[in-house]
Amino acid sequence: RFFDEDGNECDVETVAIRCYEKSGEYRGVHVENDLPAALVAACFWDIIFMDLDGAFLHAFQSGPLDWGEPAFYLHRIDAIQQRLSEIREGRHMDRCLDILKAKAGIVNPLFSWNQVSTEIVKQTLLNWPGASLADCLEPVIQDTGSWKRGFPDLILFSPRGEIIISEVKGPGDKVSPAQSMWFDLLLRNGMSVELCNVDANQA
Repeated sequence: RFFDEDGNECDVETVAIRCYEKSGEYRGVHVENDLPAALVAACFWDIIFMDLDGAFLHAFQSGPLDWGEPAFYLHRIDAIQQRLSEIREGRHMDRCLDILKAKAGIVNPLFSWNQVSTEIVKQTLLNWPGASLADCLEPVIQDTGSWKRGFPDLILFSPRGEIIISEVKGPGDKVSPAQSMWFDLLLRNGMSVELCNVDANQA
C-alpha cells in the first residue's frame, strides 16, 4: 500500500505523479487508455458519426454498428486519410477544439468523459506535434480493438510545452505485450516515453 503526504492511501500512479512534480519540471495526470481514445474522438468525431448506410439504425446509438470492426476503417478510408493529412500538416487544431467544445459529455463508443478532462485533451493536442500524433493515431483508428489497451499511465507536461508519457510499475509489476506495442509506436514517432519503477522502500 502507498500513502500520500497526508497519510491517505493512494495508488502507485499518484505516487509517481508526486515524484515527477517534486522536480518542479512537470505536471502529471493519470490518463492510461482513455487519452488515445479521447484524442481519436477529438480528431475524428464527425467521421465516426458519418451517416453511412447501415451504420445507424436509430437516433439513440452511442456509435456506429461497425465500430471496432475492420469494416469501420475501410468504409471511411478516404475521409480518415484526408483527416490524417490535415493533422500531419498542423491544420487540425481549430476543428478539434470545436469538437471538444461542442461534444463534451455526449455519450460515444470511445471513452468516458469522466476519466480524462477536455482540458487535458486540449493541452495534449496543443503540445503533441501533428506528424507524430497522426502516425500514432492511424493504427488506432484502423484497428481499435488491438490498441484499446496498453497506453502508458501518465502524461506529463513541462512549462516549455514538452510531453513525457510514463508507464508506472509498482513492485513486482511487469510490462505487458500491449504496453510494449504502445512504447514502440510512441518511440518510433519521436515521443519521450519513460518506465517509472516505484520502489516501495523509497516512495
